Amino acid sequence: MGNWRVRSRLVALIVVPTAVAVGLGGLNVITSLSDASTYQTLREVAELSEQLGAVTHELSFERDETALYIAQGRPQNREAQLRTTYSGVNGLIDEAKQRAQALSDTHGEAVRPVLRRLEEIPTLRDTAVNGKIQPLPMIQKYSQILAALLQFHDQVGQVAVDDEISHSAGSAAAIARAKEQASKQRGILASALDKKGFDSGELDALTDAKAREESEETLFATLAKLDQLEVYRNTVVGRDVDQTDLFRLRAMAQSAEGKNLSIGVRPDRDVATWFDVSTGKIDALRSVEKDLASSVILRARALEEGANRAALISGGLILLLLIVVLAIISFIARSLIRPLRKLRGEALDIAGHRLPETVQQLRDSGEGTVRPVVPIGVDTHDEIGEVARAFDEVHREAVRLAGEESRLRSNVNAMFVNLSRRSQTLVERQITLIDGLEQG
Repeated sequence: MGNWRVRSRLVALIVVPTAVAVGLGGLNVITSLSDASTYQTLREVAELSEQLGAVTHELSFERDETALYIAQGRPQNREAQLRTTYSGVNGLIDEAKQRAQALSDTHGEAVRPVLRRLEEIPTLRDTAVNGKIQPLPMIQKYSQILAALLQFHDQVGQVAVDDEISHSAGSAAAIARAKEQASKQRGILASALDKKGFDSGELDALTDAKAREESEETLFATLAKLDQLEVYRNTVVGRDVDQTDLFRLRAMAQSAEGKNLSIGVRPDRDVATWFDVSTGKIDALRSVEKDLASSVILRARALEEGANRAALISGGLILLLLIVVLAIISFIARSLIRPLRKLRGEALDIAGHRLPETVQQLRDSGEGTVRPVVPIGVDTHDEIGEVARAFDEVHREAVRLAGEESRLRSNVNAMFVNLSRRSQTLVERQITLIDGLEQG
C-alpha cells in the first residue's frame, strides 16, 4: 500500500467497512425476503384451506340432502333441487381447484390427494342419483372425500412458523372435523327418520359420529386460546344446539325401545325439523371455523407484509448508507485531494521555475536583495497545510541563501576589482619610476 495514491487509500479506508456493513445488511434483506416468501406460501396454503372449508361445508350439506333423497326413494320432484345444490357446490370446487393447482409445485404431495378426490365427486353424484346405492354407503363414500379435504387443514400447521398460527390452524382443523361429524349425524338421522327406523349399521354410525364430534371438540378446547374458546361458547349455543342433542337422544332411545323413530314434533315435520335444527348447529360451528381460518390468514398476511416491509427498510437503509458514504468520500476526497494537488503543483512550479528564476535574477542583479516569498496557496490548518508552510520555509531559506550567495559573489568581485585598481596604480608608479631612471 506504500505506493497507493491518497485517493485509493481513502477509498479503501471507507469502502472496506462500508462493504462489510452492506454485506450484513444484504444478508438481512435476503433473510427478510426469504421470510416473506415463507409467509406468502403459508398465506396461500391457509387461503386454500379456507376455500376447502367452504367446499366441505357445502359438500356435507349436499351429502345429507342426497342421503335424504335416496331414503325417500329418489323422487323426481326433488332431483331438480338436488342438482341446483350440486351446481352451487361446483363453483366452490372450481375455485378450490384453481388454488390447489397454483400450489401443486410447492405442496404437490398435499394437493394431489385433494385434486384427485375433487375429481371423484361427479361420479359419486351420478351413482347417488341414478344408481341403487343406499343412504349409509353413500354417506360413507362422501365422507371419504370429505376426510381427504379436511386432512389438508393439517398442512397449515405443518408449514406454520408462528406459534399463534399453529394453534389457530390446529383449532380450526379440530372444529372443521367436529362440524363434519355433526353433519354426518344430520344425514344419517334424517334418512332414518324418513324411514321411521335405522337400517343396518346406521345407529352405530350415528353413535360413532357423535363420539368423534366430542373428541374433536375436546381437542379444540385443548388447542384454542381463551378468546377463541369464548367465541366458541358464545356461538355454538342456543335453541338449535340444545334441540339437536335432544332430538338425537330421543331418536336413539326410541330405537333402543324398538319404536318407530320420531323426534316428537310431528310425523310429517320430523325430518324437516331435524334437518333445520341440526343445520343451525352446523352453521354455528362453521361460523367459528371461518373466524379461526380468517385469523390464520390475517396473521400470515401480517407476517408477510412485515417481512416485506423489513426487506424494504433494510434495502432503503443500505441505499441510504451507500449514498451517505459516497457523499462522505466525495467531500473528504475533495478536501484532501484539492490541497494536495495545489501543494504538488505549486511545489513543482517553485522547484522548476520560480526558485531558479529568482536565483538567476539575484545572480544577474548582483544586489542580493531578497524579495518576499509568495506562499503556497494552501491555507488549511491540517497536516497538508503544515507541509505547505514547511515548504514555504524551505523556499524562503533557499531564496535567502541564494541572496547571500549573490552578495558574497558581489563582495568577492568588488575585492578583486579593488585589488586590480591598486595593482594598476602600483604598476603605473613603477613604470613612471623606471621611465625616470631611464631618462636620468
